[in-house]
Amino acid sequence: MTDLSAIRILPTDPEHYIGLGREQEARGDIDDAIDSYRTAIFHAPRSVPALTALGDLLVRLGQNDAAVRCYRLALLVDPTCRTAARNVAQLKTSGEVSLYRLGLALHPMPEMVSLGTARVMDDAALAD
Repeated sequence: MTDLSAIRILPTDPEHYIGLGREQEARGDIDDAIDSYRTAIFHAPRSVPALTALGDLLVRLGQNDAAVRCYRLALLVDPTCRTAARNVAQLKTSGEVSLYRLGLALHPMPEMVSLGTARVMDDAALAD
């Protein structure tokens, strides 16, 4: 029988790495947090929480193009993802507006529509 006690077994659950990334981010270990979020995405490429967490961190670092790619992937997986749709609009990425609108059409945000905010976001996303 093989002794596996010396082998470190890493979890494959993306939630583990998302949690770890959030802890690292809170401590200021930004590079480690990015690695943790990317590991979560490696284990679960369709993990919307991992994609949006990485996107949020990249926005904080001013890496908007990379963040948009994360949000775009999140919207491809889940067109109703409010976080990704909102951030795409705020980043004024007109190339992604169709995904934002699709998400809004499939899953309206009543709290925003009642405030007229959805139209403001739409206008912001379309502005050059």
